[in-house]
Amino acid sequence: MGDIGRPDLLEKAAGIKDTADKGAKQMFQSLKRFAELPDHVQVWPAHGAGSACGKALGAVPSSTVGYEKMANWAFKHKNEDEFVKELLSDQPEPPVYFAEMKRVNKVGIKLLSDLQAVKRLSPTKEMIENWINNNTTVIDVRSFHEFSRGHIQGTINIPYTNSFTNWAGWFLEYDKPFYVIAEEGQIKNVIEDLHSIGIDTLKGYMNTTIIERLEQEGLQLQKYDQISADDLQSKIEKNEVYVVDVRNESEYKQGAIPGSHHIMLGTLKGRINEIPTDKPVVATCQAGARAAIATSILQANGIMNVIHLRGGYSSWEKVKTPAKSC
Repeated sequence: MGDIGRPDLLEKAAGIKDTADKGAKQMFQSLKRFAELPDHVQVWPAHGAGSACGKALGAVPSSTVGYEKMANWAFKHKNEDEFVKELLSDQPEPPVYFAEMKRVNKVGIKLLSDLQAVKRLSPTKEMIENWINNNTTVIDVRSFHEFSRGHIQGTINIPYTNSFTNWAGWFLEYDKPFYVIAEEGQIKNVIEDLHSIGIDTLKGYMNTTIIERLEQEGLQLQKYDQISADDLQSKIEKNEVYVVDVRNESEYKQGAIPGSHHIMLGTLKGRINEIPTDKPVVATCQAGARAAIATSILQANGIMNVIHLRGGYSSWEKVKTPAKSC
């Protein structure tokens, strides 16, 4: 609440809103021109389902103008103001790498032939500890189940799934070197996916077998516990935990665990200081995947007593406790 009344932030917020309104109005005019095309014209989407580049993007690989005019919500609005209002409501938070991609689209990207090959590394315990102590980012792409059972303290868990590039774009800085822990068969695809969003500063990778070797060398691995919705309910009633919900704002507004605190996952690293450490912190999302990333970020930033809600808010809904409207 401390930012209320700051003219610089209010001016910035007003500028963002004006830009969004202008873009939405341009979209409405584009739709009018689109609707004039013959119904048989094919439409090949540039983005798939789950992309943060738009609102509720579909999964079909191709469509037609006629089908879109019948089925797409956007064509149900004949009034510009109504269209703008619906388009801008509950939009997903844009990843921070969007700004970088905008620059890259203007000036071009580095040629792959100009990039150095990413080499497999076999660092010692001391080298790993030096990287972590100097705030060098190390990404572990194993599943969160594997990560929770034992990981190198200070590493960030971004599982190699369909959302890998989205979260890598949120948490990796384009001008700073980083390292990756991955299976040998994954690394080629990991590198290609990072290139696809303009991240070319990967300095090297380590096979996941390094974790066991470093443990044998005396490195103390870090772990975290999981909790069921039933057990969490009991702890909340006793005020024994602090619950952080890392879903998007639109999800949180639809219903949330009573007493939980909302911090969207992509903004979590910059808001660590808001989280108290006098009691265990429980991270939750919709089904558990984003909360697992959040758990690793919290631990890497000094909050060690973190618990992952198994099954996320979906599991909580099955517990017979009314969800609050936020």
